[in-house]
Amino acid sequence: MCPCGFRNDKNAQCLCTDQQVKKYLAKISGPLWDRFDIQLEISRLSKAELLQATESECSQQIKKRVEMAKSRQKERLQKLGLDYTLPLKPLEIKKICFLSPKSQVFLSRILDSFTFTARAYNKILLLARTIADLAAEDEITPYHLSEAVQYRTLDKNKFF
Repeated sequence: MCPCGFRNDKNAQCLCTDQQVKKYLAKISGPLWDRFDIQLEISRLSKAELLQATESECSQQIKKRVEMAKSRQKERLQKLGLDYTLPLKPLEIKKICFLSPKSQVFLSRILDSFTFTARAYNKILLLARTIADLAAEDEITPYHLSEAVQYRTLDKNKFF
């Protein structure tokens, strides 16, 4: 993300300096960035990519997976006596985002590599839980955690 909009765009050249990008990103405070669950920079597709025919999941299939994940989440929260419509507190997040020892080690390595706030950490756990639910899996695996971290690109790139 930069003033010209072409940073990390494989189809255009960005001329912004690192200093200009830092100044641009600083216009929105860290605590505000933290409130976004998913932070992605997406480059434009090339003409060839736009014209390329690809197989993809149809909307009905996606809708069915989302409804199943939502149902899993509601059931999980109800078992803990939590209201599905209310935001979760950090201790509640730890209860519903239980990590196996293998996943704990993996997440610890991630935390050694990146500087995340407590809020971002909780967002990563919840996002990993949702990714696991979309895959109809009970356990949060390192795969789910790594995918969740990939959706926090602005957190990772703030310190380039």
